[in-house]
Amino acid sequence: MSERMAHAMHLAEKVWRKAVAEEPNFVRRYLEISEKLLCEKQFVRGDEFKKACVLAGVTLPRTLHPNTWVSGPRCLQKSEWMRKYSDVTPEEAHNHMPSVGLWKSLLFAGEPPAQMEMDI
Repeated sequence: MSERMAHAMHLAEKVWRKAVAEEPNFVRRYLEISEKLLCEKQFVRGDEFKKACVLAGVTLPRTLHPNTWVSGPRCLQKSEWMRKYSDVTPEEAHNHMPSVGLWKSLLFAGEPPAQMEMDI
């Protein structure tokens, strides 16, 4: 486990105390998938973390409350993997929230396209 991931798991215990205690594998997989996403994209919408997990076959265990998904970005922010950039409209039409956070990755290694900031 990388130092960055160990630090994130430590902070996850503070943010997701119940999730880490009951489903540590879910939390670890969520962080792995989120880390990959934040390394690939400069800007990530809040609803993309859950979507990336679902696409990777990681679903919320029945033992955890559905709001557990909402704590994920807070943990990633506390881990200093990303910072809030703005609020945007959710990508998923069924999302009941009027807006989600647009997060600027602090792990992104590539150069964004010149139009990236204007397209958002």
